[in-house]
Amino acid sequence: MFPNGKLTLSVITWNMSGRPAAEDIKDLLLPQSVTYVSDLYAIGIQEGQGHSSQEMRKWEVQMQSTLGMSHVMLHSISLGVLHLAIFARRDLIWYFSSPESAVYNSRTAPTNIVKTKGAIAISFNLFGTSFLFINCHFPAHERRNRQRLYEYEKICTSLDLPRNTRPLKPNYSSSDVTSRFDCVFWFGDLNFRIESKYNEILRTIQLATLTSIPSFEFLMPKDQLLQAIEKGTVFYGFTEAAINFPPTYKYTVGGDDYDPSSQRVPSYTDRILYKCKKNGIVDCKFYDSIPKVKSSDHRPVFAVMEVILKPGRDNIELNAGAFNREVYLTALKRNA
Repeated sequence: MFPNGKLTLSVITWNMSGRPAAEDIKDLLLPQSVTYVSDLYAIGIQEGQGHSSQEMRKWEVQMQSTLGMSHVMLHSISLGVLHLAIFARRDLIWYFSSPESAVYNSRTAPTNIVKTKGAIAISFNLFGTSFLFINCHFPAHERRNRQRLYEYEKICTSLDLPRNTRPLKPNYSSSDVTSRFDCVFWFGDLNFRIESKYNEILRTIQLATLTSIPSFEFLMPKDQLLQAIEKGTVFYGFTEAAINFPPTYKYTVGGDDYDPSSQRVPSYTDRILYKCKKNGIVDCKFYDSIPKVKSSDHRPVFAVMEVILKPGRDNIELNAGAFNREVYLTALKRNA
């Protein structure tokens, strides 16, 4: 079913800044740099246009319509304006376990009527490999780095997945949810900033983009997330592919320039990281931003990975081919 037992996975994260997406979101889900449609998609948004079930369902139908009828929505979950959806190739749905989901409400963010900060997660088994996907939105602003580190720790110990821990082997039993699965993918608006002055970073980015092969390595030592990882205070055991694209925040909406009115230091707020039980299980083929999507002050970020799957296990109850038929049929009518 998979060449060499490898699954192709696309992970996408996008802070929509409360604005509607374009009618055509092919650039978001099917970037031009990617030749083939992936077997599995994990799509996380932060600050979606709306938080009602009707607005989230409209977003799900739009994604389903764009991916086409070869894929189905296995599961989705929302928390305020956070949303996470898993789409899979239709012929694979018989090999999934029943997906489970969990939410974490941020305690450090200001109290709002609509939740904008926190984390949502979906887990399942595909054949013999267990997966966990976490979409989160950490506290904003450069000075709140300590709160971001706190939120990370709370998410790790608060998400109660999987529900049934009895089948877990001893080395999977842990208070840290990211240690209970074979493959963990953590993404979202992590809000870590580049520690520098606005004009200084702007000049260096502009100089880099003038070269034939732009390089942004000079920004990495100033990145709060990479500094914290190097110190071992956050995302221990996680990997992030090399960043070869400009900072994804904060742009002028609809434009290609960083927003001069806010004076926010351009930063890599939007990230995708992964963690595996064994080395070599995941191979990241693409890690990039999507500059064509300009309806937000954030650029979306995507990663395409190959995941080596383990053979199926008899002690895992399967999902009996279930998926969201309402979203599928609504998108079918829309495309027709």
